[in-house]
Amino acid sequence: MSAEISTIIDQNGNRIVEAMYANRPAWHGLGEIFDENGTAAADSETAMELAHLDWHVSKEQLYLGDGAPARDCFATVRDDTGDVLGAVGSRYSVLQNRESFAFLDSLAQDRVMTYESAFALKGGAQVCLLARLPSVDQIAAGDEQLRYVMLRTSHDGSAAIDLVPTSVRVVCANTIRAAIGQAKDRKLSIRHTGNLDGKLRQAQSYLALFDKQFSEYADAARRLAETPYTRDQAAQFIDKLFPVPQTGSKRTRRSRDRKVMAIRQAFNHRSNQIEDIRGTFWQLVNSVSYAVGHYRKLNKHKGRPRTRSPPTTHPDDARA
Repeated sequence: MSAEISTIIDQNGNRIVEAMYANRPAWHGLGEIFDENGTAAADSETAMELAHLDWHVSKEQLYLGDGAPARDCFATVRDDTGDVLGAVGSRYSVLQNRESFAFLDSLAQDRVMTYESAFALKGGAQVCLLARLPSVDQIAAGDEQLRYVMLRTSHDGSAAIDLVPTSVRVVCANTIRAAIGQAKDRKLSIRHTGNLDGKLRQAQSYLALFDKQFSEYADAARRLAETPYTRDQAAQFIDKLFPVPQTGSKRTRRSRDRKVMAIRQAFNHRSNQIEDIRGTFWQLVNSVSYAVGHYRKLNKHKGRPRTRSPPTTHPDDARA
């Protein structure tokens, strides 16, 4: 699946990739790297500069062919490129990229929030920021989980402002979907209408609960890491995720086989072969999570278990 990372051509004809990542490249290899092979994450100003996100979006009236203004119809336009990002209504309020960084910075009481990733998608239609929290949870020896808050906003009216607690290292469109899908009732969505400043101030009290949710999740993950599975249990787990089609075309069966093969490949990846989690349900769950985040967006199935667990932190995008 395409990463969908935004790439533009500036006025001088230079190709600009609007993305930055801390410490190591993303799987797609795009964007600038901050402190490569180190342990530091960027502050907001550095992240915004490296990701080339310091641009402004205006809302401009749209007009009909006869010159009359289109009723309740406006265009969102990138001021630096002049590109039209989308069409929105009169109540739509733009959250500028700099305002998004400022909001996440305000969540850190003792120090500036640091950023694991920052990037735009589809020419700037969407922007994603992944802020790193200071706490680290150890699930097992050699398997640590970082705490992140992801902010995803759109400039084309396609999505709300989503605030998501996650342990996924979000680096592309696919991992955004993985983080949002796994958060479900733990994420907060704010519509682009009315007074965004007031809504974001209210959101700060909600985000204060994230630390508790992270701790609860870490406890559940440790229990999975202490629970071994049998071969039959692993097969049943995968069959619930991807039921074997009783009827259907060869294409349907091949699609199912590819998904199962992706999980098997992820299972054998070094990030899922940590000694203290090998043979446990935590290894099994992370193999599925790796396949979801790194290979493809998996389709929804009625037989999918209700249990959900985001990937753990590890030097691989889908587990971090």
